[in-house]
Amino acid sequence: MANMLPTPDKIEKVKAYLLENKRATVAELKMILPVSEVTIRKILTHLGLQGFAIRSYGGAVLAESPAALRSVESRCNVASSEKKAIARVCSNMVEDWENVILDAGSTTLAIARMLRNRKVRVITNSLPIAEELCDSNAAATVEMLGGTLRKNSASVIGPQACRTLEKLRADKAFIGCSGFDPAIGFSCENSIEAETKKAMLDCAAKKIIVCDHSKFGRPAFANFADPEDVDMVVSDRRAGEEALRFFRKSNVRMIVAK
Repeated sequence: MANMLPTPDKIEKVKAYLLENKRATVAELKMILPVSEVTIRKILTHLGLQGFAIRSYGGAVLAESPAALRSVESRCNVASSEKKAIARVCSNMVEDWENVILDAGSTTLAIARMLRNRKVRVITNSLPIAEELCDSNAAATVEMLGGTLRKNSASVIGPQACRTLEKLRADKAFIGCSGFDPAIGFSCENSIEAETKKAMLDCAAKKIIVCDHSKFGRPAFANFADPEDVDMVVSDRRAGEEALRFFRKSNVRMIVAK
């Protein structure tokens, strides 16, 4: 009984507090919850395993931006034609028998759909991508990473995924982002997810960022790569001349999908 998880209503109160205040100490949460400090620490540990919070000394901080908690389905409907154009360009870069990393995201899901009948191995942390390629008629094979399930992105993230990636080598990694800003680089909405993206880039010979035009000029919550950390950026024709000039100046190849 001592190891039982606290009731859902108590967990939701802690989540609500973190969403509003971005961080919380055990002492602060003790004032709003009629439970012991041990119970509060259990809740914070649980939220850490979910990728919702990051434990800190005496409390926790919110791991992601609350404004960006959108489902995979809703993201697929944003700039869908641009994402398909990006996916066509990326799928043409892939050679048969290559090992390819696709992280979780709507653009990488579009890439997976174009690789399903190719003789490639896809390494992914995305449940939708794994589902897309698990059909017995699909020629592509799948290596699914383990880790903590982040429900709103239907992906697995965290230390277990990163440890697995340390032992792998891929020919290419196609990594999505939630935002890009010259001052902070490529970013996403979850700090733990950012660490997983870094690990994916680290084990790939060619590191490729895929992002539609809506991601430029809008930094997200957690940085995972600077421009010099990647080999190529693939975007759509609405990305603009400013982005092209910036990446050219940074010696990063930018391909515009049409």
